[in-house]
Amino acid sequence: MAFVQYGVALLIALNRMTIIIKMNFFAEKWLKYGRVLMILVVFLPSIATFPFFFNEVYFKYIESGDRYQLTSDYNISSLFTIVFLVLCIVTVLASVFNAVTLIMIKRLVLLPKNLALVNVASDYQYFLVSVCSTVVLIIGTGITFSMRIAEKNSYLYNVTNALLPFVTNLLSLHQPFVLMIFSPRIREVVLGMVCRIVCCDCCKDPPTKTVANNTSGIT
Repeated sequence: MAFVQYGVALLIALNRMTIIIKMNFFAEKWLKYGRVLMILVVFLPSIATFPFFFNEVYFKYIESGDRYQLTSDYNISSLFTIVFLVLCIVTVLASVFNAVTLIMIKRLVLLPKNLALVNVASDYQYFLVSVCSTVVLIIGTGITFSMRIAEKNSYLYNVTNALLPFVTNLLSLHQPFVLMIFSPRIREVVLGMVCRIVCCDCCKDPPTKTVANNTSGIT
């Protein structure tokens, strides 16, 4: 799951950077090859996780976190090392992509209006979404690092184990809510859909009034 979550966040940061750099060229490429990249993000992690398919997997109760953890007879520490390296690399790349995007947006703001061919306000909103994703990546990587250096049953170990499920859920769920916060257009569309579903009269569009043509000849 961490591979996919971090991979999606990296693609978002890369998408924002490339669109800002040369929108007309990269927008077409993303429409054409975006699905391929998502498929790679979903299935490439199986290269590292396939040994689990040949070992018994079961749930183990973690007393310190009062939760159950899916575990296996396979040596998880080796996989955990790979995961940590991937998290560090992705976090650094996403941060670099966001830094380049911010620099490009600032350059667009300084351009004359007749040369600013990109909707800077919209690009900045989506950039904020990417920044929020990167912040969550940094938090997740920091917690993972803390888990690696913490001694078992220590205070740091217990805290990181307690925070890990919340950070994992935040990685999966934050993007739709961040989009609604920073994008007025998306917020308008989503709230409109919600209003139509709950059938609130105050949210419905007023009926269109039509005036019938006077065909009787009476004035």
